[in-house]
Amino acid sequence: ENTELIQQRAGYDVKLQCNLTGLVDERKLAEIKIQWFFKQCSDNNCYQLESVDDWTPLPCESSLCRPELWLRNVTERYSGLYKCSINPHVLDATQAVDVQLVRTYQLDVKNSSLAAPEFLDAYPSNKTAAQDTRVVFQCRVHSEEHPTIKWFRRRFAGQPLESSQSALGSSNFSTHIVRYGGRTYELLATSPEKLINPQIYLSKLIINSVRLSDTGFYACVAISYRGHKIREAFLEVLPPEDEVDYWADYTATDELVQQDTSDPREFLLLFLMPVGLAMLPLSVWGGYMIYKRCTRRNECERMEQQYSDEELDTERYVLGGS
Repeated sequence: ENTELIQQRAGYDVKLQCNLTGLVDERKLAEIKIQWFFKQCSDNNCYQLESVDDWTPLPCESSLCRPELWLRNVTERYSGLYKCSINPHVLDATQAVDVQLVRTYQLDVKNSSLAAPEFLDAYPSNKTAAQDTRVVFQCRVHSEEHPTIKWFRRRFAGQPLESSQSALGSSNFSTHIVRYGGRTYELLATSPEKLINPQIYLSKLIINSVRLSDTGFYACVAISYRGHKIREAFLEVLPPEDEVDYWADYTATDELVQQDTSDPREFLLLFLMPVGLAMLPLSVWGGYMIYKRCTRRNECERMEQQYSDEELDTERYVLGGS
């Protein structure tokens, strides 16, 4: 026996159905006994331990003792549990089997004057995280009826989509793309919202190992029959520390260069550098020529000295021989 929750606003009609299709012979519906029961309760005590006396049988009228139970112009007094009890008789030539089928509904009727869901605190809030870390967004919602809380990411033209490659110009619910307020949002997969206190619900968006491409706006949307509310938060993903230090040094150096006012006379060094480079081989060549010239002069002086000595010896020989 599974209980199906039905939420409806006051003033509308509700149809509850036993769904006999495939269970009994429809030609023998007139022979089947159908009984509807009602138990008045609220969200807090509907699933407490019950007894048979808690259920009130509805009067068997033409509109009530049928597989379909219509409740017209419902109010909050109609809120509670409804169940149908069926005793289909399966007859053949040898045996008769009596089987009881039960189906239960929980009807939650709310006054249309109730307010739309409201966000509590400042959640979701902006976050800054380093790359490859875990980020958790959360939003707490106050709602008098059970809301549906979904998370979206705002997308821009030319930005790749996680779930599809559809264009960002129109809504496409089959691919989780929604247009709202002139912006494009992509639906993200998250766990269902959780009731943490009476009329207070919590929903979380968890992003593991964030990347630089995860930087952007994320929206928490709370939806109920009374309306919807949306709130955005911005996620900034920082690059690794070594990369941050590199670009920080680059920026600081760039600022120093822009703020530095150089003396125009210092640019003269740029013109003197080629001259200095040209003087180096000239100096080497000049030194070599001087060395070569000095070497030749020494050789000439030795030759002249030797020639003078030979002439002196010849003269002494001649004078001595006479």
